[in-house]
Amino acid sequence: MRPRTLAHINLGALRHNLLAIKAMAPHSQLMAVVKANAYGHGLAGISKALQEADGCAVATVEEAATLRENGWQGRLLLLQGFADTSELDASIELNADVVLHQQSQLDLLANSGRKLTQAVWIKLETGMHRLGFELDQLPRLSQQLCANQVHVLTHFAEAEEKNSAAVQGQIFRFENTVHGLGYSKSMANSAAILNYPQSHADWVRSGLMVYGVSPLAEGTGKDLGLLPVMTFSSRLLAVKTCQAGDQVGYGSTYTCNDEMLIGTVAVGYGDGYPWQASSRSDGQTQVLIAGALCPIIGRVSMDMLAVDLRPVEELGIPVTEGETVILWGEGLPVEEVACSIGTIAYELLCGLSGRVKYLYE
Repeated sequence: MRPRTLAHINLGALRHNLLAIKAMAPHSQLMAVVKANAYGHGLAGISKALQEADGCAVATVEEAATLRENGWQGRLLLLQGFADTSELDASIELNADVVLHQQSQLDLLANSGRKLTQAVWIKLETGMHRLGFELDQLPRLSQQLCANQVHVLTHFAEAEEKNSAAVQGQIFRFENTVHGLGYSKSMANSAAILNYPQSHADWVRSGLMVYGVSPLAEGTGKDLGLLPVMTFSSRLLAVKTCQAGDQVGYGSTYTCNDEMLIGTVAVGYGDGYPWQASSRSDGQTQVLIAGALCPIIGRVSMDMLAVDLRPVEELGIPVTEGETVILWGEGLPVEEVACSIGTIAYELLCGLSGRVKYLYE
């Protein structure tokens, strides 16, 4: 039975992207960030295509367990560390490095009687003001920790902006604090890999670019030599001709201004396609059908949306029920779809629902 909606995950593209990122930071090791179910790509499904990464980073112990259960034996980093004794025990059992970012974690570790056998990453606050120890706490932490290996890291607040004084200040404060201490260092996320090569250090941490998507405000992953890993698609349920004056969809928000061919697509916000893509006066979101970009008309509903099929007609291509509709991915960058809606690619990728079928190849 043909799936109603499909997320095709191109594992070859994933491997290509990992190698491309390593070429961007040739003197650093690459930590591939696979949290949030691999940014919506399916953590279990991509786990066997991560061999080109030097390590993988996740947010939770559940994600770490999923990676181990699916064969990942390499370095594994818990970006939020542990919050209680059960998570501490799990990190030890999974041999997952832990990020320490606040005193309560140190207190928990001291009171638990456990000894960490894995590496520790100390997160320093340099300007993000979210998680991390103050810089002047590093000497005390270094003395207090008994770990086989200690790394230090920080996170940038606006690496997407080139020549940001804030990022340059963060780099300066971090380097000034850790210089000469001999710790392995990590600063750069995807955007900083591109915009701040001076931040590459020993480890770079890349998330969005792993999946072939640009972290910058302008351009697409293709512009960076990356390939889209996810192609999200559906199919045409129906094709019909409407007359001038006919109104389409809930709320009758779209009125046909002429005789026109419209298609009903088997996808909606119940699948994770955003309601905000409903046709608006400030611009339209498009889908790709038979090589033509077709605007969404009317409101996106739970299970369906309507599109203007005239761009396909103009190419002289007959369009019928069952035709594939690309919502984003190969031929239609998710960055462009996100921009048309007024959101970010992260939200679209992470937002697919459980009724979307995944195909890995």
